[in-house]
Amino acid sequence: MLLHRLALLLALTACSSTPAPTPADAKSSGDAGSDAKAAACGPLDDVLRINHLQCKGTHNSYHVAKPKPLDPSLAYTHAPLDVQLESQGVRQFELDLHYEVGKPIEVKHIPAIDDLANCSGLTDCLQRIKTWSDAHPCHHPIFVIFEPKDDLDADPLVGHWDQVDSEILSVFPRERIVTPADVRGTHPTLQQAVLAEGWPKLGFGRGKVVLGMMDENGNGDDYKKLHPNLANALIFVMGEPTDPDTAFVKRDDPHAADVADIVKKGYLVRTYPNGDASTGKAVAQAELDVALASGAHMISSDFPVFEPRFPDFQVVIPGGTPSRCNPVSAPASCTATAIELLH
Repeated sequence: MLLHRLALLLALTACSSTPAPTPADAKSSGDAGSDAKAAACGPLDDVLRINHLQCKGTHNSYHVAKPKPLDPSLAYTHAPLDVQLESQGVRQFELDLHYEVGKPIEVKHIPAIDDLANCSGLTDCLQRIKTWSDAHPCHHPIFVIFEPKDDLDADPLVGHWDQVDSEILSVFPRERIVTPADVRGTHPTLQQAVLAEGWPKLGFGRGKVVLGMMDENGNGDDYKKLHPNLANALIFVMGEPTDPDTAFVKRDDPHAADVADIVKKGYLVRTYPNGDASTGKAVAQAELDVALASGAHMISSDFPVFEPRFPDFQVVIPGGTPSRCNPVSAPASCTATAIELLH
């Protein structure tokens, strides 16, 4: 926390000649803390919102291949999370969570079959992100999506999201997390907040994480029981726009007809375009192009860089530095360097 504050103070000093927006510019509780960061990090931080960006993500971001993978589709190894952030331009991660009685929350794909990871458990994965974040306080929000992958587990995650919350807070203090309450502001529901304003200002999200959960195996409802209406929650439950508790939507298929409309309304959308070495570069690029044009904010992929499985294809955010202005939702004044400039 001290390192984060010192880095931000240095950035503020270097940019002290840039006037900060006045308090009157803040339109929701999620904007109140953005002014100082707006002066330090981006010229449009008091104009752009978190839902005005588009970034690259990784699927099974922790994954390390076993020496003899059971299936060729499992023969891939992602770089450590901090390396993905630093040199691959990744700003969205996906972590599969597993619960076992008396143990910290584990991160792995399939127990015994495909269980190696580049970070040992939830707190270690989050700490790697936070350490990089501390050193780069002007980054736009890093999106971390949790998938309850407990179908084959003896102990389900249901009933243990209080432990997940506790482990999150052991790494990230609440003020470094964009929470459902920050999006809701003074509105009765997340849905109403999104439709009226969208997400908080980009300046408010600098140096923070946004946490989402794929609603599977009853875990979304379980988390909402722990935090009714997601009040005081740390994690957004990914749902449908018809749900008053939804601000974050999953659309694996970028061809889905409603993606652009959902984006225009102010929701965040994560997508996962098809296409790999088996289908070839042309198909993979065509799928990526659809995802980019759809306006989905997070484009999750197994191929953030060229790698042996697919040496002639990687996901690139066109003109991104590393991310870019959202082609559907961002205002005309937006520039990629105003979203984030990776040094």
